[in-house]
Amino acid sequence: MPVIALAAAVLLLLLAVYPPLPIDLAIHDLQRMALTLLAAVALPMMARPARGGARVQVAALLMVMLLALLATPSWTGLALTLSWVGLLAVASAVYGAGASRPVAVSALWGWAVLAMALVYTVRTGAAISAAVPQGVIYLSQSFLGFANVRHFAQLMPMVMPLLAAGCLPPAPGVEGALSHRAFRPLCAVALVAWCVLLWLNGSAGAFYAIVLALAATALMAGWHRSWRLLATMAVAALAAMVLVQILNAWVPVLSGVQKTTAVEDAGRLEIWRLSVSALAQQPWLGLGPGQYPLQVAVRPAHPHNAVLAFAADYGLPATVLLVALLWRWFSPLRLARRLRAMAAADARWPVALTASAYGAFAHAQVSGVTVMPMAQLLLAVTLGLLLAAVKAQDAAPCRRLRRPEMIMAGLLGMVLIGAVALSWRQSCPAAGAETQPCHQAPSFWSAQAITKGP
Repeated sequence: MPVIALAAAVLLLLLAVYPPLPIDLAIHDLQRMALTLLAAVALPMMARPARGGARVQVAALLMVMLLALLATPSWTGLALTLSWVGLLAVASAVYGAGASRPVAVSALWGWAVLAMALVYTVRTGAAISAAVPQGVIYLSQSFLGFANVRHFAQLMPMVMPLLAAGCLPPAPGVEGALSHRAFRPLCAVALVAWCVLLWLNGSAGAFYAIVLALAATALMAGWHRSWRLLATMAVAALAAMVLVQILNAWVPVLSGVQKTTAVEDAGRLEIWRLSVSALAQQPWLGLGPGQYPLQVAVRPAHPHNAVLAFAADYGLPATVLLVALLWRWFSPLRLARRLRAMAAADARWPVALTASAYGAFAHAQVSGVTVMPMAQLLLAVTLGLLLAAVKAQDAAPCRRLRRPEMIMAGLLGMVLIGAVALSWRQSCPAAGAETQPCHQAPSFWSAQAITKGP
């Protein structure tokens, strides 16, 4: 079993079942440190771009990001820049693992996503059941592990298409863990449960992202390869609607949720207007990584748009290079050619991964998918698996590293993590310290305006 796939699956489960820790750390700080550990594992396993054009694009992007960091140096900027490099390493290593062991890696990730979905379903159901007798359901406390209820919705466009694919029968002759007789019914239960959670969560962005992703995937893959996935999602949504109404007739869940669901920040259009105005003053290298909450707005601490967030941190040239790379590997024209060349029986997981990736791309334009660590982990692994599933030719596994090299890379990663984790400081800016609740956090990850979650 490839190490990176196993490490990503284990981390996904640990972040879902983690116990409350009696230390003064925010939830996102813990998740980011865990993701850094995975990135350290992925670095020596990266696949390198095989074509010169892709190598030049990646090198140019990293160079512009470095220039933006040097223009406004800070621990936060270093953290954010290294986190982008780490996510690139995770996606690249997962691609290499998925290309070399497609059945094993797909089975491992499928079961990991299913287990995570069931864990969150049980934990959220228990929290809601305990809150119903009091008549008020605090969603941010129900969706455990997320300081904001909307952060949980960021996972849904990436998870639900995979659960729907797990409900479908495997291709004839396929053996392995995904063909286990318990996998399909468990996926069906988890999918319906997450449709219920989507209804209770009330995230319009996640709902529209899922719908748009499914429509785009159907256009790329063709009706013959995608209709089963679409039908499964539709049936699960209808079943969830019925269950929600039955549940609400039994206990007033919807009324309790509606009383406690509140948007804490400004509207998206106002956030984007402020972001564009700030970016227009420094378009070439941006405000600097991590500087948005200090120069634009403490709350919300990011633009709630992936393109604007990256542009605010690193400038318009870096954003153009990033979008060009994503288009090179995940453009609809390219994916359409690859998906339509597959037999319908073999396209189940590639189609689902395409829907997950495009759901993440769509939701990232109105949320913090590229900011929150759990969503970052799912996005990096999803993109790596999608590249492997459509047999991308722009990347090839790097040479096999010798054991001493891998040990040295791991030790260097651990030293880096240990050095920054032992450096503590207040994570709130001095100007807002009297109004913003502060907590101690590793300066490596401090966003300087992120308050401690529940």
